[in-house]
Amino acid sequence: MADRQRNPAVSAPMIVTTETDLNQLFASLSSTTRKQLRLFIDLEGQKLSRNGTLSLMTIHVLPQKMTYIIDIETLRDRAFTHAFSGQAFSDSILEDPTIPKYFWDVRNDADALYAHHGIRLAGVVDVQLFENASRAGGLSAKTYLRGLDICVEKDLQLKFTERHRFVKIKREVKAMMDQADMHAITGPAGNNIFAVRPLEPKIISYCANDVAYLPALYELYNKRIKPDWRQKAKTESAKRVEEACSSSYEPHSEKKKFGPWAGATTNTSSNSKSRTSARDDDDNFQRLLDALEDHGIEENAREIFGDYYNDGPGYDDWYDDEYEWPLNSRDAAWDDTFESCWEK
Repeated sequence: MADRQRNPAVSAPMIVTTETDLNQLFASLSSTTRKQLRLFIDLEGQKLSRNGTLSLMTIHVLPQKMTYIIDIETLRDRAFTHAFSGQAFSDSILEDPTIPKYFWDVRNDADALYAHHGIRLAGVVDVQLFENASRAGGLSAKTYLRGLDICVEKDLQLKFTERHRFVKIKREVKAMMDQADMHAITGPAGNNIFAVRPLEPKIISYCANDVAYLPALYELYNKRIKPDWRQKAKTESAKRVEEACSSSYEPHSEKKKFGPWAGATTNTSSNSKSRTSARDDDDNFQRLLDALEDHGIEENAREIFGDYYNDGPGYDDWYDDEYEWPLNSRDAAWDDTFESCWEK
């Protein structure tokens, strides 16, 4: 098991809602040479794609270890066209192939950016593809893609409290999404929980989580991937953007569950049946793992909190204030939410 290391203090996310905030973001990006700059990005919206909305862009910047949540719902096109030192964010950063931009499954993000704002991403590294390509075994081991959540939980050696917080916020926000989809909600935001202003602290945590662990995951997969597969993953990352910007792209196709090289072993109907059976087996196995995991969390919580877990306030109540940071603070520090995923 890899050693768990405590990360240095990481600033709370800065919510970018004005042109002044944009200037501060651009100044931060300009303070680092382009050779050093690395951006870890995720987008949020209602059914994020050409058929949905684009409300938020979260960017984690290295080496500064700063996280920014750009309020596209408020800024609209200004988020991308506002000029700093004579250059707009869209063409100077997002469309610049020399600045690496890391996503987990870039396809719908690229689709939404291109469809709603005419931005064609360049310099993309899709960490999901690096995970898939770095797996041991032949092509059969690379048939299905994995989601970010399961890879954070299974591949990173997170401390118990950190892992629990990650799972907790994911489940809470996904429950909010399901609730919004089930009921007709009145108001400017409609059913889009990412368009509600001011942003709920849980939404801010959710967005920050989706980029905070990408650097550690990329480093893990990049170390274990073979050189030939590394090049394949880079090539397919660019192809994903090209595909997402095409008129034929289907944002919610069932085919998106498969890795890009799965077709080499899945050309016949019998193989298709085998894939379905294998996927069912994977789903059943994952449900078993989740059940065991939940049981393990319960047991660990009882061990840590003793009678408090059953008779007292319980684990979650110890962290009622976990979202109460200064939402627009430029210098406030996280507590230890992401304490073990960074290497010193």
